[in-house]
Amino acid sequence: MMDTTLILKKLKRMFFSKLDFYFYEELIPNYVFGLLIFTFLMLLNQLFYLIRLYTVYNVPLNQVFLLLMNLIPFILTYTMPFSILPSVLITMGRLSADSEIIAMKSCGISTIKIMLPGIAFGIFITIFSFFFNEKIVIRANEIYVKLNAKIIAQKPAVELKEKSFLELGDYKISFERLSYDGNIEVLHNISVVDLKGRKTIQAQMGRIFLDPENPEHYILKFMNGSISEVTKTKNPTEPNSKEEEKFFVASFKHLTLHAYVTLDSEYYSKGPDMMSIKELSKEIKSRSQVNIEKIESFLSDRQRVVKEIENLKKQLNVETKGLSKEEIEKKLKEFEGKIGNLKKELIMIEKSIENYRNGLPRYQLMKLYEKFALPLVSLSFVILALSFGMFLPKTGRNEGLGISLILTLVFFAMKVGSENLIMKGILPVFFEWVPTLVYFLAGMILFILKIRE
Repeated sequence: MMDTTLILKKLKRMFFSKLDFYFYEELIPNYVFGLLIFTFLMLLNQLFYLIRLYTVYNVPLNQVFLLLMNLIPFILTYTMPFSILPSVLITMGRLSADSEIIAMKSCGISTIKIMLPGIAFGIFITIFSFFFNEKIVIRANEIYVKLNAKIIAQKPAVELKEKSFLELGDYKISFERLSYDGNIEVLHNISVVDLKGRKTIQAQMGRIFLDPENPEHYILKFMNGSISEVTKTKNPTEPNSKEEEKFFVASFKHLTLHAYVTLDSEYYSKGPDMMSIKELSKEIKSRSQVNIEKIESFLSDRQRVVKEIENLKKQLNVETKGLSKEEIEKKLKEFEGKIGNLKKELIMIEKSIENYRNGLPRYQLMKLYEKFALPLVSLSFVILALSFGMFLPKTGRNEGLGISLILTLVFFAMKVGSENLIMKGILPVFFEWVPTLVYFLAGMILFILKIRE
């Protein structure tokens, strides 16, 4: 019990002194402000999409709001670490501009003590980001994708507009007037064109129902109308006659049609952003197993072929000893043919190995590394920002903000560039770590140099 109390007192002295709280009071508001700005900027593109869903496609506001709420956690996975850099540099810039860092050093406060609260904050954001991604972001991504798929499937039902064509499966529908019977939408003076079946339907009234068990299935019900159809028929009395097109018209009191909207599999499949580290590792293992077995088999074949080539060369040396020049040339031609065939086989094996290696789940592996690398960006940024801030003792808020924006853009360019090259197979998947490691090493070098002062 005594040991625990001593540890807690030591931790309080290290991270929660008056000096630390003073630093946190300056840092946390800057971080929150940066987080809001970065999140808003990254949301802008998606906000236009959400606004369009509501204004153009008449998607209910509660569904649009739910999409937004489940999109924000995914955006935060990027903005939480990115907001560290400007917040720390602005804080250090303000302290250095007011000569507070110089004053602290004059009072005997060490460089590491000045930097310690910032490092503690970076470690906290790193740990929080990791668990936030695993526990909240995965579930939010899944809800977003499923709800978005449902909205896309429901678009034909929700974008009902008078005197405009609505595409629903194989049908094109237009109507002159829309009325409401309570909450039920009723269409009036309806025209339906079935291009595939070469039919046209006219009806006084009708409704569109969505199958609650299948969001891709729509039921169209019409009242008091007519159906026109062009059909090809043969004269039964003349078997060899050509088909003739005939036009038929029939009236109806009630007519039911079924329409289906097909969504791409990507709207239903569970991607890496919706998987935990454990699930993604299992997915990679299952996808890789077949390819790895094939690669191992081809590696074994390559070893066999290389050994056969070496044995043939040894055999050639043995068999050409004591032979005349003509006999040696004859033997060389014989062995060159055999070795040439083996070399062709070796080239084919190498190509097969390369193809199967390219078939490994690069995207899934890259996303797995990102789940670790992205939270650690917070720690890399905070060490770099603190060290950078200490090296520039007379910077202000504006200078700190400018430097942070440049460093953030460079990091983002490195990340996007490396990911594109990884997906093209030019770089190995491990390069997903490179931007984080580069910033971490740069920060550590500056940190060590500053401590040595």
